[in-house]
Amino acid sequence: MKKQELMAIGVSGLRALAKKAGIKTEKGWKKEDFVKALSAPKAQKTPQKKSAKVQKKAKTEKARAKKVTPKKSEKKAKTKKAEKPAKKEIKKPLEALTISELKTLAKELGIALKSGLKKADIIKAIGKAKAEKKPKPEKPKKVAAKKPAPKKEEKKVAELPPLPVGYGENRLASMPVTPRQVYVYWEIAEDTISRYQGSLNLKVINTKTNAFFYTPISERIGEQFISVSPATEYTVELGVINYRGEFVRILKSLPVETPVSGIATKEAKKEKEAEEIELPEEFFETPESISSY
Repeated sequence: MKKQELMAIGVSGLRALAKKAGIKTEKGWKKEDFVKALSAPKAQKTPQKKSAKVQKKAKTEKARAKKVTPKKSEKKAKTKKAEKPAKKEIKKPLEALTISELKTLAKELGIALKSGLKKADIIKAIGKAKAEKKPKPEKPKKVAAKKPAPKKEEKKVAELPPLPVGYGENRLASMPVTPRQVYVYWEIAEDTISRYQGSLNLKVINTKTNAFFYTPISERIGEQFISVSPATEYTVELGVINYRGEFVRILKSLPVETPVSGIATKEAKKEKEAEEIELPEEFFETPESISSY
């Protein structure tokens, strides 16, 4: 400060300025002594240096500020720009889309379409591609379980393979199952049955008495159990009954003979046993009283 400005300040103010400037003062100093000391070039010292603790704090704050560089924020902004939202798939059903929309969808899926395809063909191609791209479900890993106690071995019954539905041939077979039941199996080829018009029927004929009866059927391939009489011979014919009520034969089975029933054999045995019983000779002799008479 200049001398004129210092002279305008009181002694107490000058003493305070001297303390700030680090000037040693004495008790008997007058105003002029303070002005000289403060106006001297040595009095215009630089402000006191900060303490070591304050300097360390300032250094740590600067180091923290350097760590949070603006580059990180820039990187985050770049990654956000790079992570563009994926294209949303069209939620509409394929049938509701136009042909141009379907073609663009096929290009996205990498499907090569031929020119001139119809809408239905494009939908089929897209459906196949989506089905192929579906990830297959992973098989669950097998966890080694504790071995159970050994059980008694059960006898395994061998399973026979299923019989075919048809052989593509015309056939009619019959066989006796019980004394009162015959099993019949039939198959008519499609080209054969197309030649006839009428209702399909089985004609069961008793070859001994020539009596017969009809059993209606509805399918060209089938099987059926037919009730018959024991100890008799039968043949089975397959044909149609036309609009005139006439039976037109298509197939005929070989004759089969039903066995004798158990009840009939018992009755026959009893009759034979009764016939074989010999009456005593006394039964045929005439009494004496009658002969004498």
